[in-house]
Amino acid sequence: MSEEHKNLKDKLIPVLLSILSSIIILLGAAIIYLYSSGYRIDIFKREISLTGVITVQSEPAAADMYIGEDNVGRTPRSHVLRVGEYDILLKKDAYRNWSKKVTVVEGKSTPISPFLIYDTIASKEKWKSEGLIEKIWINETRNNILFLQKDSNSSYSLWEYTINMPIWDFSTNPLKILSLESNKIAISISPNGQRAILTSTDTETTSFYLLNTQQLNTLGSSNQLPFGNYSKYAMSWSKNNRYIMFDSSKELLSYDIEKRTFTTLLKKDVSTKYVWDTDTEGSLYIITEIVNDELENIYTYSLVQKSLAGNNTKTIIEKIYLQESEEYIKKYRETITDWQEFSNSPESTQSTGEIKDLDVNVNAKGMYISTSLASYWYFIDTSKFLMISPYPTELLYYSLDSFQLGFKDLNGYQIFTFDKEDEDHTVKIGSKSINSVKSNFFWLSDSAYIYFKEDNSIYIADKDGDNKYPLAESANILDYVINSAREILYTFEKDSNGKLTIVENKFH
Repeated sequence: MSEEHKNLKDKLIPVLLSILSSIIILLGAAIIYLYSSGYRIDIFKREISLTGVITVQSEPAAADMYIGEDNVGRTPRSHVLRVGEYDILLKKDAYRNWSKKVTVVEGKSTPISPFLIYDTIASKEKWKSEGLIEKIWINETRNNILFLQKDSNSSYSLWEYTINMPIWDFSTNPLKILSLESNKIAISISPNGQRAILTSTDTETTSFYLLNTQQLNTLGSSNQLPFGNYSKYAMSWSKNNRYIMFDSSKELLSYDIEKRTFTTLLKKDVSTKYVWDTDTEGSLYIITEIVNDELENIYTYSLVQKSLAGNNTKTIIEKIYLQESEEYIKKYRETITDWQEFSNSPESTQSTGEIKDLDVNVNAKGMYISTSLASYWYFIDTSKFLMISPYPTELLYYSLDSFQLGFKDLNGYQIFTFDKEDEDHTVKIGSKSINSVKSNFFWLSDSAYIYFKEDNSIYIADKDGDNKYPLAESANILDYVINSAREILYTFEKDSNGKLTIVENKFH
C-alpha cells in the first residue's frame, strides 16, 4: 500500500467511525422515542406496533391476574400491551372470579378497579323484633330505617335503625323512638334521616308531629305541628332538611321547622303550569310556562330561583324553548350515538316536549329536566343542555361522585354520565344501557358499582352490568341496603311469624 493510500485510510477511518456513531445514536434516540410513545419494534417480524397500558388495582389486592390464558402476576399491576381488546381475569382464594373485556388504547393507561366478592356470603342475624312488623320506611340517602312494631293488641312502637353508625357511637341500634296507641300513621323522613314528620289519622282530625329519629320522643304539644289547615296539600321535605313544602293547585308554601313560620312562595294561576324543586343549599327553583309567547308550536318556559324563606329572587333561564311536535325527536331516537352539549333556542331540534319534572343537584352543578317526549341535563355554570334520552324517562338516583345518574326509559335501565375526570379516557359522556339489570338500582359508595333486587334475590354488579353476583336470596325481604364501607348488605326480612329480622350479609 502506498504512503498516499495509507494516509487517506488513516484520515477516513475516524470520519467513518464518527458517522457510524452518530447513526447509532440517532437510531437509539429514535427507538427510545418510539418506545416512550407507545410503539414496540419486533425485529424478527419486521413490524412496529402501537401499545398502551392497563393498570389493575383490585380490592382486595394480591389477586392472580390473567390476560387471556396467561398468568401475568398479582395485583396491583401494570402491563404494556398492543392496542386491542383483551380478556382480563382475576382469581383469588375465597373470592369469586372477576372478568371483563378491556380495550387497550394507544399511548394511554387504562385503569381497572375490580371489586371482589366473597365466594361464600357470611350471613348472620343482627336483630329480631319482639313484636310483629307493621310498616317500614327508609330515607333518601338510605342510611336510616324506621319501622312500626306491634307490641300488643293495644300498643305499638316506632323504631329507628342506622346503617352507617360512627365507630365512636355506642348508642342502641335499633333504637325505640316512640310509643303509640294506634297504627294509623304515616311517616315522611327528612333526606338526611335525622327528622321525620309523623301524621296521625287515628281521630277525626289529622295531627302532625315532628320527631327526632335519634332519640326517644313523646307526642305532645311541644312537637305538634300547625299543619291542620294544609292537610289536603301535597307535603314534602326540602332537600336541605329545614323546610316542609306544601303544594296545591292555588299556592306553594314553605314551613321553617326551626323558626316555625309559613312563607308563601308562589301564588298560582290556574291556567299556568308550574314545575318546581329545592336544593341542598336552601333554594327553590320554579319552572313556569309562558302562555303568551308569540312563537307557534313551541313550549316556552322560564326558570326562577329564590330562597325558601321567600327572598332573593332571580331568573336563571329567561326562556327555555321546546318543540311541541314529536317529529324532530324521532330522528335522534334512530341516530343518537354521540352526546354533544347544545344551546337552547327556538330553532333547536333536540329540545322537545312539555316539561314534567325537575331535579336540581348542586353537587353536580346541574339539573335534570324531564319532558313528555325526552329528558335533558342542564349545566348551571355553562348554560348548556345535554340530551339524556330521546324518550320520556324516570329518574332513579345520582351516583355519589355526582358525575352520573341512573334512569329508566323505553329501552330499560341506563346510566347517564354528564361529567368525568379529564384524564380518564375509559369514561364517555352520554347514556349507556345496562342490559343485565331489569329493576331499580342503587349506587355503592364508590359510584363504580350498583346493587338491585330481581325476583327474590339481591345482586351486585359493575355499573355496566358485568360481574353480576347474587348476595342474598329470600322471599321475605322488605328492604335492603349496602353500607358505605361496601362490605355488608343489610336485609330487613319479615319472617313467617310476622316479626322483623335484620340480617347482616358480609360479602367483601
